[in-house]
Amino acid sequence: MSENTLDPMLDLLASGNPLATSPTRTSPRKRKADPKPAPPPIQKKNWMIDEDKALCNAWLYTTRDSIVGNGQKSETFWERIHQHYAQLIEDVNKEKKKVKSFNPISIRSASSVECCWGHILKFVNKFIGFYSQCEDRLKSGQTRDQILSEAKELFKNQCRMRYNLDHCYIILKDTSKFQAARDEVNAREMKAKTPKLKQTRTVPNTPSTSANRGSSPVVVDVEDDDHPQQSILGSERLEGQKAAKKKRADEESMGKIVHMQKELVQLSRERLETMKSAVQDAADEIVLSKDLDKMDEQKRAYYERKLQLIYEREDAKEAEEKKKMDKEKVCVKEQEIAKAKAEEEAQATAEEAAKAKAKAHEREKAKKAAAKKKQDALANIDLEDEVECQSD
Repeated sequence: MSENTLDPMLDLLASGNPLATSPTRTSPRKRKADPKPAPPPIQKKNWMIDEDKALCNAWLYTTRDSIVGNGQKSETFWERIHQHYAQLIEDVNKEKKKVKSFNPISIRSASSVECCWGHILKFVNKFIGFYSQCEDRLKSGQTRDQILSEAKELFKNQCRMRYNLDHCYIILKDTSKFQAARDEVNAREMKAKTPKLKQTRTVPNTPSTSANRGSSPVVVDVEDDDHPQQSILGSERLEGQKAAKKKRADEESMGKIVHMQKELVQLSRERLETMKSAVQDAADEIVLSKDLDKMDEQKRAYYERKLQLIYEREDAKEAEEKKKMDKEKVCVKEQEIAKAKAEEEAQATAEEAAKAKAKAHEREKAKKAAAKKKQDALANIDLEDEVECQSD
């Protein structure tokens, strides 16, 4: 190597600047793995008309139960709705299972049921509002079908979607509970649209407030109260529960009173009959004690008629008692026959069950014997094959 070549290198080392070096790759660069394709989103099946109807009927059934369904926690309320909805769906599946094109409806979860009810309540409420608008401006000669079509068109223009909840509207439109739910929704929407105005109220002085804050009245912000707003449906449910329980208690009390009155009337009748019978017996004894031989013909004829009536009445009473006894005997005999027949049927059923059990046991025994025989035959074949192999 020449001197001219070394000098630049020495100068570079003397200057303290490091030599520019390129990093050396010790291993080949790994290629990033292609990201896994995201799974396609699971498309949820839309609710069918039968499901919508079952949900509406379950909601109405639960809210109409004024003692159990009302005045309860939201979770319990929706659990009961979900149980009744599931029962209705099972009934639909049983009813339509023979239809070839029908696929059984799967039961939705409780959260899905609650979410769908919110959707139904919202849009059926809007449609009823549009229908009321169209009904208010009813034109001469316009039919209900035309009003319905106009309301659907108004719904489509305002909500940007087609209205397809006619089956829910028919079930819910005339029910008081759904009207209460509509009123609650409308009240909430109105409150959301109305700006909140700060209201104040004065609190009268108490010894504690006077000592701490002076004698002036205290101003309290109404919006800061810790009393939560009570739902319109919630208050109605609470009142409905109390009213229903009071009504049931009144009905039970009235039923007891009526039952006691009936018993008193029956006792009075029996007592009256006893008194009448005693009076009649006393009168009959007087007639029977008369000596007819000492009477004139007219008086004798009178008492003979009386005696004849007494004898006829006694004969009728004996015949009635005999008829009653015969009827009781027939009833007892019929009961004995029915009891004997039931015992015979029960015995026959037990014998048939025992025979069926014995036959099943015999079949199982024969099946096991056949399986063992087959297993033994296969074992003999394997043994013969092994012997032949050894002989070969």
